[in-house]
Amino acid sequence: MAQTVSNALHTSEAWENFASLAAPIARANVLGKHICTNQPDVEVMALVLNDVPLTSEKFGTMDGGRGWVTMAFTVLQVGPPGFSSVPYTANKKEKESNPQRLYETDDNGATRMYPFEKGKTNKDKGIRVSTFASDVPDALPIDATTVLENGVMMSTFMRGDDFALTGDDKHPKMFVLDSAFDGLDAIPANTVVYMQLSASNIDQAKKNQGLKVRKIKSVSSGDVLLGTCFSSLPFGERAVGNLMDRSRSQHSLSGMLYRHTLRTFAVRPKASAYAVRDDAGYFVLCDADDDISEIRFSEFQLLSLVGTRLSIQDALAVINIALSMEALRVVVTLDTSSVKTLQGDMNHEVAVMELDTNQFLQLNNVASFGTWPCHHTSAAKYPCSDQNQLNVYSHAEHCVSWSNPLHVHTTPRLEKRYIVYHMGKVLEEMECSGEAELEDTMHFLDKGMAGPFIPLDIYITSVDNISNEDLYTHPSTKKVVSLELRPENRKASGGKKRKRLDIAQTDAC
Repeated sequence: MAQTVSNALHTSEAWENFASLAAPIARANVLGKHICTNQPDVEVMALVLNDVPLTSEKFGTMDGGRGWVTMAFTVLQVGPPGFSSVPYTANKKEKESNPQRLYETDDNGATRMYPFEKGKTNKDKGIRVSTFASDVPDALPIDATTVLENGVMMSTFMRGDDFALTGDDKHPKMFVLDSAFDGLDAIPANTVVYMQLSASNIDQAKKNQGLKVRKIKSVSSGDVLLGTCFSSLPFGERAVGNLMDRSRSQHSLSGMLYRHTLRTFAVRPKASAYAVRDDAGYFVLCDADDDISEIRFSEFQLLSLVGTRLSIQDALAVINIALSMEALRVVVTLDTSSVKTLQGDMNHEVAVMELDTNQFLQLNNVASFGTWPCHHTSAAKYPCSDQNQLNVYSHAEHCVSWSNPLHVHTTPRLEKRYIVYHMGKVLEEMECSGEAELEDTMHFLDKGMAGPFIPLDIYITSVDNISNEDLYTHPSTKKVVSLELRPENRKASGGKKRKRLDIAQTDAC
């Protein structure tokens, strides 16, 4: 790498301003408060693997006359213990003695769930149970508790009563769904939701059914999905197989494990992976993994990646840059059905795809520096080690370019190109222009939305030093995509975007 020259624009104030705009996004998905602020049971984040009916009519078309349907799901993340304790008596006049928590954090930091003896009524709960006697003579007591690992695949029965509507409710009482589900008769497969799981009584635990799904809540568009749990998921078919084997050893859980042809696991696509559009109209991640040649994904998943109104061409550019930056989190569904294999169809499909914005824009790397990397004069004799981590330069006031030389993009001609981000001056989007009003956004990165933003352009180039004055005029330098960066949405966490009050508002624009 060529050495960065000194620059009069590289002041401490300028760096602090840039670093504040490019600060990392800290969005931990803290489970336990999404469904209710004071959670009595255990909240998990899960991926439903099949359509889940939302109406009695839809249930009737899916149950096949059996009176029940199955809901299969993968637990992506397990929340902390809820506050429930036993024994519990619905009649508050009877005082509880020696209460014990139904849910606890074990020595490994996992949430452990305990069954309980039946109470006098269906609303009552008896004492907590840790073990029960085996039917095998002289055998050790059987552990009655349940611990869920991230990535475990489960299945449970849902009956007609679960889908009865009460009053003017849009959805059955066990569902807490936002407006995105209005008018739908089912939660589509591969939808991420929050679930409230409760411990069952000891009789159910002995029957290998130690848990019960109490409520299902939709995930808000601004909520983080994989950011806080991705690294703890099983990576690859073998890993999920080993996880399921461990889960089968739990007596109370073994009857609730998924037993059909799907497998879900995480994939961390290689930097050499790329995304293309197939002639059939769907999209494909190619060479994502040593064991996976192709993974199908949808147009909706592509366009939801940044949360923008990008064109398909621009969205493909974003996902390919993200792959080069190793900034894509993916959970795939593998269908091991022999029928699908014989048909020659693609077995791997994207279930969840999420952009790691910090990795994509190198925000954590920016935050590791207290001033401009390689901040010395061109006459200095010592080497510039900082430049091997991050190359940052200001070509004009309030404009900053940066690049990580360790991440390069491979062109169709197998040429290596550096990825350069260019942040421009702050602009204010006009909210009243005589055309259709622009939509609000909660996303940190987007395009074509209302409100103030900073223009962010992404380039690829063969120029190995972004301080080169000819960087943006060099024949190899090509703009890949233009985005809008919105620092005010760095801490957005779902819900409705609130507009700031205009106290000087007039009727005219």
